[in-house]
Order: sequence, then C-alpha cells, then structure tokens
Amino acid sequence: MTMVLWLGLLGACEPPPEAPEDLSALTLYLYENFDIDQEAMAVGIPVMQDFLVAVDPVWDVADRAVTLPTLAAEDLGGAPETPGAVVEEQVPVALLWTSRHPIQEHFLLNVEENQVCIDSGSSVYHRRSFVTDPGCFAEGSCDHLETLAEIRREEAIADFWYDYATDFRRVPLDGEDALVSRGWLLAAAVSDGGEATFHQSYMLDVRIAHPDDAGQTLRFYGIWSSLEMTGVTNDLYSLLIRNGIQESFEFADDFVEGELCENDRDHVPERE
Repeated sequence: MTMVLWLGLLGACEPPPEAPEDLSALTLYLYENFDIDQEAMAVGIPVMQDFLVAVDPVWDVADRAVTLPTLAAEDLGGAPETPGAVVEEQVPVALLWTSRHPIQEHFLLNVEENQVCIDSGSSVYHRRSFVTDPGCFAEGSCDHLETLAEIRREEAIADFWYDYATDFRRVPLDGEDALVSRGWLLAAAVSDGGEATFHQSYMLDVRIAHPDDAGQTLRFYGIWSSLEMTGVTNDLYSLLIRNGIQESFEFADDFVEGELCENDRDHVPERE
C-alpha cells in the first residue's frame, strides 16, 4: 500500500466532529459552522432535536425561553460583523416551540416574498428578495438559499427601517431534511425620531420534523441583538424580543392555515 493511499484511508476513517451537549454552547456551534462544516451541522442538529422534543408547546413562554451566551467575533463563522457595533454587547434571547404543521410547510413559508403575517405583529412591511433560486430550495433540489429583506417595524418604543440578510440551509437527517437559517443585520438602524439605535442583530432558526409526529415541527429561534435607547433596560428589551418571537411562531402557524394577521399585507410605507 502506498503512503498516499494509506494517508487517504486514515482521513476517510476520521470520526465526525462532536457537537456540544450543552444547549447554549450548541447554538454557538451551529451558528459558527453554518457555512463552514456541513458534517458538523449534520452532527449538531440531532443534538438540538433532543432538546426540542422534550418541550411541551403548552408551556408558558417563560418556561420555553432560553438565555444564551453572547456571540463572539470568532463564533460568526463568516457572517459579517455589523459595522460600528461591538459584537459582545448583545442581549441574547431564544425560544423553543412545537409548530402544529409539518416541516415542508416551513420550507414553503420561507420562499414567500411577503413576510408580513409570518413575522411578528410589529412588522408592518417585510419584503424578501432572493439572491439564489427559491424554487429549487423549496423542492429540495438544492440545499442553500440566500435572501435579503427590507423591513419596517413599528414598535411601542420606536419605529425602524432596516435591512437584513438571511441564509437558509437544508441539513440531511434520517427522514425529512432539517431547515436551518442564519441571519444578520446589514447596518445599524436609527429610529424615525432618532431616539433609538438598533446596533446589531444575529439570528439562528432551527426547524426539525418531529420524530414522533410527522405533522409537527420542532423549532428553536435565537436572536443576539442590541438596542440603545434611554429608559429601555436589557430586561425590558429581552422581554419585547421574546414576545415578538412567540408572536411570529403563532403567526406562521396561522398563515399556513390561511388565517392572516390584522396588518395590511399590501401596504408599502414610504422609506425616507
């Protein structure tokens, strides 16, 4: 046996990377490896499934909330840092959920151009554009989708326009592919009145077909973000984020069933 062949066989026998067994560390692992190591993703997603399958969707929101560690620059895995933001100055919030619809419906949700009534109620305009082909991603003939979005949020505390990039990936599992998305704020956003600045936002969304009920989808949604505004504490901000995530979970399930939120999906506000 030649040395080259022997070395090649050694490489082929290397064990797959180990995913962290701690949920907090696992989220950083998945964010970092999203575009770097697909084998790591394939190992990490079943570990995430073990956490999600234990969640009862009837639990209160507070019981399904998870406090995450902050993302450091080395955890971004190729996602860009928001210009001018200090990466570690984040308020990390995550929520676990069980959707009442199969995962294929979630693939279709993400190729909707108009995300109003899929996003939370504060989103009065959310239009997604596609950098790569959404059709092949939805049908499963390609495993990666890149998108950009222009978003208008009208919150109780402030109103914002901002732009967001989100990449989606299919991760092969036994049975249905998992759906994983990773997003980031393209630039800091200042509110209409100038009283608040949305400095940064990084997002990880993991959706996995329920192993015991193909009609349901397990879901993890985490956001690492920061807002600067007088009178808005980190505790208040994290509560607003958590409630917004929960609302988006419910809106998405309602949308699949043909029930739309009260926001006008046809309204196009003027962006100055």
